[in-house]
Amino acid sequence: MTVRIEKPEFNLRSKLNDLDFGVVPLQKIPPGSIVNVTVATTSTQLLTTTAQDYVDFMTGYTTVKQTGSKFLVILDAQGYYSNSPNGVNTGIKRGVDNAYITLNNLATNDFQEDQWMGLGHGNVLTSSSWSRTRIVLDPYPNYKAGDYISYVGCAGQWAGGNLYVNYAGYESKSTLTMVEIKQ
Repeated sequence: MTVRIEKPEFNLRSKLNDLDFGVVPLQKIPPGSIVNVTVATTSTQLLTTTAQDYVDFMTGYTTVKQTGSKFLVILDAQGYYSNSPNGVNTGIKRGVDNAYITLNNLATNDFQEDQWMGLGHGNVLTSSSWSRTRIVLDPYPNYKAGDYISYVGCAGQWAGGNLYVNYAGYESKSTLTMVEIKQ
């Protein structure tokens, strides 16, 4: 007795093409993966003489790709100070609620809570160039896919000297990078 086995024909190339997404869909990307990177830059010079306060100097915008994502925000700022600011620092604010995400209260001046010691605090130099990079994971839990969000770079000083961000004499620029991470 002869047994005949028939199997359906299939095209291997066609099956492989069905599996090749070209771009992996968001639902197939595992948690912890980077799903979006947006970079904002500015070279516009800012001069502030305000003591013990932060001044906004740049804003970066991005569109959320995945509901529930977290954002790693990187601010790289540079500039120049003169007339003894006695402490220069930078911070990042979340646009949706205008809250600082670098520290609980970035501009606090309470004893043992001095947030102005980023650069040049207690320094006898009356002027110097500076560069500061802040890297923060934003804990905000409510971003939804399609939300248009922003982060704000800001800078401040302790004593009220001249604080320049993106000092024109150096042709410098600052960068705000927003990295969306799937949760």
